[in-house]
Amino acid sequence: MTCQKVRRSGRMTIAVPILLIASDCEGRVFSEETKTVIISLHEAGMLSRHKLVFRAGTGSPLSRIRIAKPKSVS
Repeated sequence: MTCQKVRRSGRMTIAVPILLIASDCEGRVFSEETKTVIISLHEAGMLSRHKLVFRAGTGSPLSRIRIAKPKSVS
């Protein structure tokens, strides 16, 4: 029997403007307007100029992250 990972939902490659509020690898809180690269019902991949910390091998963030819709979308 082979063990296959089954995704909970499909993925879409799409750039959605977002406001990222998080703490970097040194614990400093920052916010930046950025965009998603890929999204699903449960997760999103996004671009950031800051270094975020993730649990090894899981992709789960150790940094606190909050995503919000920016006030203006260009």
